[in-house]
Amino acid sequence: DPTKFWASYPIPSVSMQDPSFDPKAYWRGTSWVNVNYLLARGLLRYGCTEEARVLIERTLAMIARGRMREYFDPRNADGFRAKDLSWTAALTLELNAMLETLPPQTP
Repeated sequence: DPTKFWASYPIPSVSMQDPSFDPKAYWRGTSWVNVNYLLARGLLRYGCTEEARVLIERTLAMIARGRMREYFDPRNADGFRAKDLSWTAALTLELNAMLETLPPQTP
């Protein structure tokens, strides 16, 4: 449901409609690169190539805007907590590699 989980910089760890949603609080609505990476792999495994492409592209855009942070505000990609986080750096490389292996985008 796009109103719950498909933020500008997905995927929030809590539904954006949940009363406890807080886009700056640890695991209360923030977006995580490691979670997005695993979700993208799952989407690809089940043949959801276009959905995976959009998730990967939005995740890379989030990293580009918020830098190599631990987690991000799903609305504006502001980065929080650890700076220059190694898993964000490593998964940026992985996400770029995944994107390169996808077939051309359908019109």
